[in-house]
Amino acid sequence: MLFFNFCKNNQSPTTEKTVDPLASHIDTTVKPQVDFFEYANGNWFKNNPIPASESVYGIFKIIQDTINNQIKSICENAMVSQAKEGTNEQKIGDYYASGMDTISIEKAGIQGIIPFLKAVDDAKSVEELLAYAHTLRENGVHPFYSFWISQDDKKSTDYAVFLGQGGLSLPEREYYMKQEDDFKTIRNQFVAHINNILSFAKKDYTNLTC
Repeated sequence: MLFFNFCKNNQSPTTEKTVDPLASHIDTTVKPQVDFFEYANGNWFKNNPIPASESVYGIFKIIQDTINNQIKSICENAMVSQAKEGTNEQKIGDYYASGMDTISIEKAGIQGIIPFLKAVDDAKSVEELLAYAHTLRENGVHPFYSFWISQDDKKSTDYAVFLGQGGLSLPEREYYMKQEDDFKTIRNQFVAHINNILSFAKKDYTNLTC
């Protein structure tokens, strides 16, 4: 009897087969030797169509939306928390409330950025503009180039400074260079859009070209 119980208690435990969650993304209707990308990701694309409100979509967009919603919730809670003066919660709440106060923002107009616009207008050379770009960066504006600190690509235990070309506004270089009618139309509309934006600064930029 003791031997029987010993053998019974030492039976190999049953294990459940673990299913790789990535396997659910595979589209088995596609031959991998024909289109491996579609084979590996086909089901994910079928189950995650791009929403009508988005121009791009993917796991990084989903993560970013989740983070943004969490930050929004933190800010909204801080805004109504009546936190103690000087605390981070009070500062976050006040800062968020000031950004959501559209009535006061509209009433103030462009008064807050007039010194920045004047400094740009007063610049007489590219060198002066580049020098002023440092001041703009300190105030959340990032012209001409991108600057950030991130994990070093060559040594993952260190951080490195990265510099990159600034945005082109239009998606690609070809939008500025190609002479087909549709690209010319886009450029003309782009110039009109810029002129409309700059008109809020009470300046006439109708002689802009692209």
